[in-house]
Amino acid sequence: MNSLTVALIEDEPSHATLMDYHLKQIGVTVHLYTSGQAYLQEMDTFSNQLVIISDQIYAEQITDFVSELEKRSSVPMLIMTTGRQERVQTTTITIEYLHKPFSIHKFRQSVSAFLDDTLITI
Repeated sequence: MNSLTVALIEDEPSHATLMDYHLKQIGVTVHLYTSGQAYLQEMDTFSNQLVIISDQIYAEQITDFVSELEKRSSVPMLIMTTGRQERVQTTTITIEYLHKPFSIHKFRQSVSAFLDDTLITI
């Protein structure tokens, strides 16, 4: 089986720990970042099949992050949202939303769906 890699961007330590654990349980390699800027600085050092990010990262706008990412990559994104932030519009990046609160089962299903699509298109 191919090793799949995800960039997880979450600034709440307990949320990051929980998601990291469950991603590893489904066989995913996780690169954890506390900000979108930290990911953007390191994104060229490894290859990932998915970016998972909260739309409520402290002191960052999700729209700014996506605009910058879109200039450099077309990696798909799973945005965890409460629905209070404006939805991001892009023509180059596939974006799915996972509405908070969500179950771990739903989280794992959402990630698996992205990764299953990745395996098909490789």
